[in-house]
Amino acid sequence: MSRPVTLGYAVSTVEGRLLQNSVFIDQLNSLEAPVVIVNQFKYRQIDQRSFKEHIRIINTQTKGLSISRNMALSSLGSEFAMLCDDDIKLEMQNIPKLESALEAECDIAMFFTQLQ
Repeated sequence: MSRPVTLGYAVSTVEGRLLQNSVFIDQLNSLEAPVVIVNQFKYRQIDQRSFKEHIRIINTQTKGLSISRNMALSSLGSEFAMLCDDDIKLEMQNIPKLESALEAECDIAMFFTQLQ
């Protein structure tokens, strides 16, 4: 028996490089799911006002991808998370398929897909 699940998006970026990917930013803003963007920076922070309310920006001076992802996961508050780099584009038509798979088989720990 399927049940609704919460799928969130954890995005890692460095020095605001995500801001160069306008397609991905538009996709994130169009989602209704929780999104956490962790920007590891020395010089360039990301302004929260550039994003919709369901997106949380964490600017941090920590270093390391694992630290960034763990920070995003601990702040996300969703049952499942899609880990995203800052240079991708989501295949939006596949998100409902992923959500359906998670609802049907909620014991899934990992789900892989190739992003193009």
